[in-house]
Amino acid sequence: EFRKGKSRVRGVCKNVEAEGDRYQHEIAAYRLDRRLDLNLVPVTVLRKTGVNAPCSLQYFVDRALDATAVREYGLPPGYEEKVSIQIEDSRVFDALIGNMDRTESDVLHLPVDGRIALIDHSRAFSLETDLRTWFPDGRWELSEKMESALKKLDTGDLKSVLGGWLEKDQIKALEERRKGLLAGVAQTGS
Repeated sequence: EFRKGKSRVRGVCKNVEAEGDRYQHEIAAYRLDRRLDLNLVPVTVLRKTGVNAPCSLQYFVDRALDATAVREYGLPPGYEEKVSIQIEDSRVFDALIGNMDRTESDVLHLPVDGRIALIDHSRAFSLETDLRTWFPDGRWELSEKMESALKKLDTGDLKSVLGGWLEKDQIKALEERRKGLLAGVAQTGS
């Protein structure tokens, strides 16, 4: 919990640095999410823990329902229609960032706000470039906003946004997935 004056904010701190599981990926996912203007990933920044070790600090999403709560309590009428584009954008975002570790509990539902939030990206940014990993049927849809954002994203953007957080081969794999996502739309008419 963090305090500034009378304000209090809760956050989740991750300091993992193992093969394929790194706190830096949390920050990279947030930065790319904002560069694409999706606003699906909660604010995530670099901080130091009490022992002065670096970690990612992510805003804790209050009033959210995970998949278990959704099954137990349900969602308000019309909510699913309201977030359908966000759900599809989240699937494309996972493919873009090479996130093969998304579970249904990592998609938080905010019925009051009419939106979703994506958490837990420490295992993202794999080197896999075959989009069938995320779309076994070879089909996906890009919202107009997502397609436009992906077209504007170039290698220079990726290096400036993600350079301090990812390895060069991770950025190269992300660029290949970006190209594939855009080419797939042209080929499939999705």
